[in-house]
Amino acid sequence: MLSLTHLSKTYADGTRALQQVSLELTAGMIGLLGTNGAGKSTLLRTLAGIQAPDSGSILLNGDDVLSHPQLLRRQLGYLPQSFGVYPNMSCHALLLYLATLKGLSKLEALQQIEQLLAITNLKDVAHRAVSRFSGGMRQRFGIAQALLGSPSVLILDEPTAGLDPTEREQLNRVLIGLSRQRLVLLSTHIVEDIENLCHRVALLHRGELLDFGTVAELIAPMTNKVWQCPESAALEGKAQVLGRHFSHGEITLRVFAEHQPHADARPCEARLQDRYFFETRLDAQLEQEVQHEN
Repeated sequence: MLSLTHLSKTYADGTRALQQVSLELTAGMIGLLGTNGAGKSTLLRTLAGIQAPDSGSILLNGDDVLSHPQLLRRQLGYLPQSFGVYPNMSCHALLLYLATLKGLSKLEALQQIEQLLAITNLKDVAHRAVSRFSGGMRQRFGIAQALLGSPSVLILDEPTAGLDPTEREQLNRVLIGLSRQRLVLLSTHIVEDIENLCHRVALLHRGELLDFGTVAELIAPMTNKVWQCPESAALEGKAQVLGRHFSHGEITLRVFAEHQPHADARPCEARLQDRYFFETRLDAQLEQEVQHEN
C-alpha cells in the first residue's frame, strides 16, 4: 500500500502545485484526472523521488520513503511525459543498458527483456533503433524500461499523449494487463481512458484533491442532473453548461441542473467527463464572479 498524507508543494514563483493531498493507494489502476496545472505531474514527480514535497509524508507498506527514498526506487517504474534515447541504439541494447543501471545481472536482464518485449509487443522491432520508433512504439518502449526490475508501483505520466487512436488502443491493452499485478498510477487528461481503464480515480484541481473513488462514486452526484438541450434554449441561469456537441450543423448543450431547466431539455446518462467539467467550470465561474465583485 502507498499512503500519501497531507502532501503540499509550492514552487518558487508562488504556484501552489499540491495542497494537503492525502490518498491511500492499493494494487490496480488508479487514474489522476485534472486540467493542466491541476498538480498531476507534480504529484507523480514527488512520488518518483524527482522532487521533494514541502510537507507531508509518503509511506510504502508502512516505510517512510521520503526519509529513505531508495525503498521506493527499488519498487518503482516511471514513465515521464517525454524522455530521450541514445541515437542509433537498438531497443534491445538500450533495455540491456538500462537494466544494468538498475542493478540486474546480465542473465536476469536478458530474461526480463525477453518477457517485456513480448508484453509490449516489441519483439519484431527489438533490434531497430528506438530513435526511429513511431510514437506508439516509443511509448511501449518507455513502459518496457519502466518495468525492468519488476516494480510493484508503476507511474505513467500522459502515456498516450500524441498517439493516434490505434496506437492508443494498443497501449491501453498493455496497461490493463499490467494493472492486474501491481499499482499503476495513470495521469492523463483523456477522460475516456480514465473511465474505461481505472479502478479508482483521483480528481485534482489547482493542487487540491476534490474527490477519490470509483468512477460510479464520482459520477453519483451528477445522477439525474445532466440534461441535453438545443443551444437556442433560453436557460437564463437555470443550468450550468458542461459542454457543447456539434452534429449535422446544429449545436446541442450538455448541462447540469437540479431540475429540468427547459421544456426542450432531455435527461441523459451522467458520465465522468460531466463531473470533471462541472468542477473545473464551476471554479472558473466562481472566480469570475469574485473578480467582478471586486
